[in-house]
Amino acid sequence: MAIVDVFNMLTDGTATDAQAENCIMQAELIIKSYCNLDELPHELAPVTAAMASDIFDGAKNGVKAIKQGDTTVTYSDSSAHMNTLLLPYLSVLRAYRRLSK
Repeated sequence: MAIVDVFNMLTDGTATDAQAENCIMQAELIIKSYCNLDELPHELAPVTAAMASDIFDGAKNGVKAIKQGDTTVTYSDSSAHMNTLLLPYLSVLRAYRRLSK
């Protein structure tokens, strides 16, 4: 099953194709960076989809207020969400982590 299919199942298909692609790309970059990898192993596809779903949920919940009068958008502080993004996946990702090149 492709990463995007798992992502769509996890998000109940509420994400657009562009949002899905963006979240998956961000998750891949985070995982590659943490593990010091150039390419993701096939075994990390479910982790990538789950992390992308977490990114989507965090982005969806990141808007605090929208004012239409002069077009003001206020975002909540999502740094706490981003700081805890890796935590559920650390035990799996550590097995794939390499020393820096």
